[in-house]
Amino acid sequence: MTSTPERVTPPRPGPGTQDDELGLGRYLAILGERRGTIAASVALALAVGGLYLLTTAPVYRANAILQIEQKASSLGQLDALIPDAPSMAATEMEVLGSRALLGRVADTLNLGVSVEPHHFPLVGAAWARAHEGPELAAVPWWGRATYAWGGEKLQVERLNVPTEWEDEPLTLVAQADGAFTLWGPDGRAVLHGVAGTVARTEVGAAHEVELDVKELRARPGTRFRVTRRSRLAVVEELQRTLRMAEKGTGTGVLNLTLEGPDPVQATTTLRTIADAYVRTNVERRSDDAGRTLSFLDSQLPGLRQGLEQAEAALRDYRANKGGVDLALAVQAVLNRSADLDKDISSLTLERSELRQRFTEHHPLLVAMERKLARLRTERTALETRLKDIPDAERVSAQLTRDVKVANELYLQLNNKAQEYRVLKSSTITNARLIDAPVVTRLPVRPTKPDVFAVSLVLGLVAGVALAFARRSLHPGVTDPAALESALAVPVLASVPSGPHRATGPRLP
Repeated sequence: MTSTPERVTPPRPGPGTQDDELGLGRYLAILGERRGTIAASVALALAVGGLYLLTTAPVYRANAILQIEQKASSLGQLDALIPDAPSMAATEMEVLGSRALLGRVADTLNLGVSVEPHHFPLVGAAWARAHEGPELAAVPWWGRATYAWGGEKLQVERLNVPTEWEDEPLTLVAQADGAFTLWGPDGRAVLHGVAGTVARTEVGAAHEVELDVKELRARPGTRFRVTRRSRLAVVEELQRTLRMAEKGTGTGVLNLTLEGPDPVQATTTLRTIADAYVRTNVERRSDDAGRTLSFLDSQLPGLRQGLEQAEAALRDYRANKGGVDLALAVQAVLNRSADLDKDISSLTLERSELRQRFTEHHPLLVAMERKLARLRTERTALETRLKDIPDAERVSAQLTRDVKVANELYLQLNNKAQEYRVLKSSTITNARLIDAPVVTRLPVRPTKPDVFAVSLVLGLVAGVALAFARRSLHPGVTDPAALESALAVPVLASVPSGPHRATGPRLP
């Protein structure tokens, strides 16, 4: 009886052994096998990047430099010892970005009216941007004349719509000889008009609209999207696109940038913002001088009347009693008393001026009250000393003091009023434009190198990920060495797979 040797199945490597692990060479082999997939993914990503560059409107950046002179600090040299002192530039940047200032800019440039030609989807805007010259671009054979292909122009001077139609796009359809028809957001014709004249809806219409078209150059049938934007929406957009930064801490030099798809409009808008700020700065300083001047002018008549009364009282006393010679000690007390009265009156006027801007608990007003109290105490002491002087000398000294105080105070206030009159009529701003706005020659975004670099990286990542995903979804043995290691039997030949083709008549 012949015994058949028992077939022993060699042990297979368990999971987690070195044979199951893919080495660097195996990774490279997988990438080589799927190189077509990776190349297709990269080509597709680059094509998408090119399409993005073609369809995305370029954005330009305008830049300007503004200098704001710092006001002199009341602390003198002690101001240098305060490292966290607030910069004046931070306050002025808030003024630059305020709704009041940007609203004036929007009204000046009529930014509330938005006009956009209706382009062919995807490539129409790029086709129009590539057109050069004032004439209308030719309509391509695959397009329609109702689209804008380049060279069209619609200048709207004024557009008034109901509140419910604000920020809603209206459609303006060009006609022959500058005529046009405006369609509402509900698809109904609102009004008809001609460029160069103001078109209005009939009185009592459901939606009253007023449109002033200054210039219209387009083929008949060309459509435009016309939108009356709300003032708040325009201001908020300016606040988002306007960038401000101080060049160096404490320098007072501001770098202003504004981005937009139209380089001319970006430059004009930034220039208008800078001019409006400088003009606002002048008006603000002039208003401050005007308020102070009004206060001084209101006090001058009373001071003039008091001076005349004091001079009349001294003149009448001397006419009745004759001249009285004052001793040196009395004269010194008189001069000091006059100085105190003048200082008290000056501080009282200054306190009245400060009360118009600050509360009673402000440090300046508190310090001024303490100084007034100290001066009044000293004046009371001097008046006590004057009571010990003989009546004739005391009355003469008091009248002389009143005249001196009233005269000096009137002259001081009158000189100060003259200074503020000059200041108001020749107000000089502390802000000036160093560099006028200029726009970049090339768009800041999108840029071709960045877009293609990102597209290349994304294409490679997607291609590699797809290659390994296909490897995971279609497992199998493609390496003869791996098969020999797994089964412990030699591989004598390998048959490549391919499509089945008939080489002759099939056997029955």
